[in-house]
Amino acid sequence: MSFTPELLADFTDTVIQILGYLGYIVSIVCGIIILISAFQQDSTAGLFCLFCSPYMIYFALSDFDHDWKWAIIGGWFGGGVIGGFFV
Repeated sequence: MSFTPELLADFTDTVIQILGYLGYIVSIVCGIIILISAFQQDSTAGLFCLFCSPYMIYFALSDFDHDWKWAIIGGWFGGGVIGGFFV
């Protein structure tokens, strides 16, 4: 089996799409962690986070208490950026 330029281009496109989808998955998981924390603190805060994205950003930066707070926030934003860039 020889590696033709077309085969390598298809392989590269597939790997880039997989990286993009992995970024989206990381972003979704981190967002769910933030959402669970909001519902644990107060049901109103959880509903605001669920239906109003600007409040979720505010909650994540101000009220979100977790040992891995900045890693989760970075995964939430960074995963979305990587997913949006590569997919």
